[in-house]
Amino acid sequence: MISLYFRESINRKVTPLSLGLPWISYTAIYQLELLLQKHHVVAEFGGGGSTLFFADRVHSVLCIESYDVWAKKINHELSIKEIRNVTLELFPYDPSDVTAYEMSENLNRIRDNVYDIILVDGYEENVELRPTCFWKAEKSIKQGGIIIVDDSWRYHQIRQNNRAKRWEVYKSIGPCRPGVTTTDIYYY
Repeated sequence: MISLYFRESINRKVTPLSLGLPWISYTAIYQLELLLQKHHVVAEFGGGGSTLFFADRVHSVLCIESYDVWAKKINHELSIKEIRNVTLELFPYDPSDVTAYEMSENLNRIRDNVYDIILVDGYEENVELRPTCFWKAEKSIKQGGIIIVDDSWRYHQIRQNNRAKRWEVYKSIGPCRPGVTTTDIYYY
């Protein structure tokens, strides 16, 4: 892991998007490599390297993105790599207003659908939106599915209030980020 850290975390010339890796802990990435199956349907709040990572391993990916410039970069990579099993939808929201986020199309896009895997990694500023997103995701996860929460060390309320059968903390370095982070995977 030390060589990965120097090659992919300290090296500012690479990004999760260029590496095709989620911006989560490596231990969670390794676990996902074991769990993902070709028939899985994925929804992700916040796209990037995770979009490419999932697209390579599952049937289809719904990428719900909030920032137009970033959505264009993701679409560019999808086009270059000729990836066709991703639907990227852009729904901007105010990252400083939880009430507005609760009503946003960004959060509510997954309604009426169920998914095998949901990644909660959307954009936040100084207001925690991921717990709201997580609880919405719980309503759309299939039995036997998983919800992934990045930077989970910030969200103890999710660990205390969820319907998962179990959850595990994956703590390690991750691609293109300094230091150690945690990613939680909730098993349903």
